[in-house]
Amino acid sequence: MKKIYTLLAMISLCFASAMAQVIYTTNFSTEDDFNTWTVFDVNGDEKTWQFDSYGEPSKVFYSYHSSNAANDWLISPAITSTQTGSLAISLRVKGSSYGEKLQVFYGNSATVEAMTTQVSEVLALNDSETTYLYLINVTANEPIYLGMHACSDADKWRLYLCEVTAQFTTNPVDLSVTEISSPISDFNLTQES
Repeated sequence: MKKIYTLLAMISLCFASAMAQVIYTTNFSTEDDFNTWTVFDVNGDEKTWQFDSYGEPSKVFYSYHSSNAANDWLISPAITSTQTGSLAISLRVKGSSYGEKLQVFYGNSATVEAMTTQVSEVLALNDSETTYLYLINVTANEPIYLGMHACSDADKWRLYLCEVTAQFTTNPVDLSVTEISSPISDFNLTQES
């Protein structure tokens, strides 16, 4: 099922890309890219979002703590559209087999208090890279800031933020799967998971 959701997100992004203008993108390839974002170690345990030039699959990740649950934020620089409409926000993330958690918010400044609009429910991540796509309504020349809220339980592993892209789109298409019907009888169909 996850492969189907990922495929649909990628198809939707392709359609949106055909009529889209990239406003912001980063894959955190340099420490300077990371330093344009703001880190908030809310629980004060000194285990928070960080940059590691040798990190894989991303150089940016939320690090492990054996006893504290994650409650730390990584907030983007200002993302400003010159038009009123929809931003397609694409995130590529990866967890581990331990099961990390992430929420996505946005607000009107680079502070935790400003992260008032929730974009995603808690994302339960695993050890495969996954792309998520969200649509956000924006007003021309009013900046927004994306907030990545690490909210993993204690004693998990790393949560990687691999890539973030914001594209203005004039024809947003939001797709989701509501049901999949799969026949259980016919040639070789009983082998499906």
